[in-house]
Amino acid sequence: MNTTLPPPRDLPPHAHARIRARLELEIGRRHPPAWLVPLVAGLAVIVLVAVLAWPRGAAPGSRPAEPGPAVSPPPTPAGERPQPGPPGVSPRQRTSIETECRGRAHDDDLQLYRVADDSAGRFALLYGPAGVFGCHLGSDPADPMQDSLLPVGPLDWLPGPVSVDYAFSIVAADWPGQPPSDGLEMVAGRVTSDVARVVYTVDGRTGEDVVTNGTYLVRIRYAASARDREPTSMGTVTAYDAAGEEIATVHLARAMSICHKIPGGTVIPEETLADHRFCDPAVPWR
Repeated sequence: MNTTLPPPRDLPPHAHARIRARLELEIGRRHPPAWLVPLVAGLAVIVLVAVLAWPRGAAPGSRPAEPGPAVSPPPTPAGERPQPGPPGVSPRQRTSIETECRGRAHDDDLQLYRVADDSAGRFALLYGPAGVFGCHLGSDPADPMQDSLLPVGPLDWLPGPVSVDYAFSIVAADWPGQPPSDGLEMVAGRVTSDVARVVYTVDGRTGEDVVTNGTYLVRIRYAASARDREPTSMGTVTAYDAAGEEIATVHLARAMSICHKIPGGTVIPEETLADHRFCDPAVPWR
């Protein structure tokens, strides 16, 4: 029996820098984290999955949140939140998609809100009481790069006019001796009724989406040959009204430094690094 370890293999050029930069953004988060980041590094592609849910745990050196009084469950906001069932999707198609994605997520309460079908493949966005699930339709359920069902806080409430519930990034690569790998940037979330359009900007690339069912889904695909520099940011999400006026902007890299308070006293995100005494009011999803 040969017990000799195999010799170490060098990562492709710049891979160390990519990995270090992503880890520095995501370090310190555990079960179930605010930003779930299974980092998969291979010879041709690095995949980052980040779901911007409610943080679980403070960063080293931060002061603990002041204890507050026990609160009752948050009241249901006036009016109904947007309903599932994207336009253009037949009842049979919706049933098929929900069945596939519920099986992947092991959650029978998920409901379909958005579907994307483009050069990057078919993708479904589902919400339920347990949270958000991004479902890559038709892919291998055993693929380690598939997303997990993660909490995003009470669905009836939003941290401002726009939430960023889901973010997914595949870094394009074109290294010697390896086949080129296209890149994909994607964000999705919920918005209030006054938001008509959402624009996502990341590393000099921009994509946009028209709001449907109170949700948005932006996907930016680019070829490896178009990569002009290393990834440097986690992007910016900007919401606009029907007249083109900017309503709100969310910087993904700073999403944990803000907080909002639901009527009754519940703070979202939970255990945010922001001072709970200065949270903005949460707004209903409607």
